[in-house]
Amino acid sequence: MSFEVVTHQVFILIILGLIGVIASKTGLINEPVKQGLSGIIFNITLPLLILNSLSDMELTGEVLFNSLLVILFSFLALALLYLTGTVSSRIMSLNRRATSIHVVHTMFGNIVFLGFPLIHVLFGNKGLLFAMLFHLCSNTMQWTFGVYLLAAEQKQNILAGLKKLINPNTIAFFLGLILMSLNWSIPVVFKKSLGGLGNTSLYLSMLYIGAVLSETTIQSLIWKFRVLILSINKLILSPVLILLIISAILNITGWEMDTIALSVIIMQSAMPCMVIIIIMAKKYGADDVHATQNVLTSTLLSVLTLPLIVLLLEKIL
Repeated sequence: MSFEVVTHQVFILIILGLIGVIASKTGLINEPVKQGLSGIIFNITLPLLILNSLSDMELTGEVLFNSLLVILFSFLALALLYLTGTVSSRIMSLNRRATSIHVVHTMFGNIVFLGFPLIHVLFGNKGLLFAMLFHLCSNTMQWTFGVYLLAAEQKQNILAGLKKLINPNTIAFFLGLILMSLNWSIPVVFKKSLGGLGNTSLYLSMLYIGAVLSETTIQSLIWKFRVLILSINKLILSPVLILLIISAILNITGWEMDTIALSVIIMQSAMPCMVIIIIMAKKYGADDVHATQNVLTSTLLSVLTLPLIVLLLEKIL
């Protein structure tokens, strides 16, 4: 990993996102196409990317130990993100509907559509394994505690949300773990076809993100104070706080954590706001306009902040 590599990769993401914006503005990506694109990414290409990557790895004691640390520190990171979101919402005296969106969007980032492909490019198969573990922790909190914060009928909605924990990505992850633990390799013909399809996730994801962002206007959204505060919290302050606290814990306990594992936790924590929260906000009666503002602003600013986070990781780790 290097600052130059991630900067180069971010420029690639910008170009792909702009193509998505242009395709959406010209009608090539309309609403049905956008929904279909989302389904293809989430249900086909990302699961294949996960399965193919994990099947290439060997389950060693070191990998297992670091995986346990990733799970532990991922929940810690989510708790710290919740804390910063709660404190900042109270400082700004946001109303209930705005507070729920502010806190939830501080906690949950675009760790799948943007995080998975980017981390796979930067850190390879091992990075994707740790990114998936962070996703499992985040997904568990999103469909339980996240729904609790957004919904009026809490218990019923939480139980319904739990069903979403079983999806093609989690299934691919556990199948990949089985292959990894048994040291079984996918036959070459399947590896080239399925793996090649999985590797298109980055390109398709950025087309989708660009299409989503094209539906909003920058001028009317980006300068809202509460949205800028959230973006600063989400993209810079919280990841730095998480890095400092985890580093302190590692120093106190004497645990040796893989630098890739720690870097993945920080990178996933620093991802821009999650797009699906907009849909959840509409479903549960929260402030979906606020959610749209958060996604647009944080995604645009992440072009600048993600390379800075990588530079920080290089200097410290």
